[in-house]
Amino acid sequence: SRGIDADTRRTSVGAVGQRRLIRSMTYNRKDSALEASVSAQQTGNYDLQSPRLQSENAERPVATHPGLLSAALNPSSIAVVGASDNPNKIGGRPLLYLARFGYKGRVYPINPHRAEVQGVQAYPDISSLPETPDLAIVAVPSPWVGSAVADCAARGVGAAIVMASGYGETADASAIAAQHAMVQHARAAGMRLIGPNSQGLANFGTGALASFSTMFLEVEPLDGPVGIISQSGMMS
Repeated sequence: SRGIDADTRRTSVGAVGQRRLIRSMTYNRKDSALEASVSAQQTGNYDLQSPRLQSENAERPVATHPGLLSAALNPSSIAVVGASDNPNKIGGRPLLYLARFGYKGRVYPINPHRAEVQGVQAYPDISSLPETPDLAIVAVPSPWVGSAVADCAARGVGAAIVMASGYGETADASAIAAQHAMVQHARAAGMRLIGPNSQGLANFGTGALASFSTMFLEVEPLDGPVGIISQSGMMS
């Protein structure tokens, strides 16, 4: 360390520690209770022979309606596609959070096998709803995600959150093509798509917790002056 002053040494050690922390968080972020149905890549144009995203040539979506951001973060109504009566399942936890954190908007569980889910009237599909929801949480397994997103787009939903994994993060050409088709459905309808492999969104100011993260059960969430915008699942 000859010739290196104390401040520089502290900075270097801090940087190394930060990198180790980031690696540790990355390798330990799996939630074993949820791993069956929840991975996202930025969408764009794909080379299906080499499944890496061609980001430099990717078509960028253009925001044409300022209300789309409000639909995602401050929705007046939320549909949960694949709603579960079990609050510990991916399709059940958003309903639990919406009730627990005081969401005042209208909630529409979608489950063709139940008349109600967690005490709320359920509907067989999104076309049966009495109104078009601002936001849809798509919490069904991967084989049904594509049709669920297409149904949301056809109904005119403002934004949809897809929680299932197994798409652009894989080396499977058919899975990457399925994600690309999903994005095209959304873009054609002017619907914003969050995911796939998304943990969801959370607005504590309105109680609109459209997420399945267990973090909200483990740590009391507090609304504060700091916001984090991240494309990283680790930081979500």
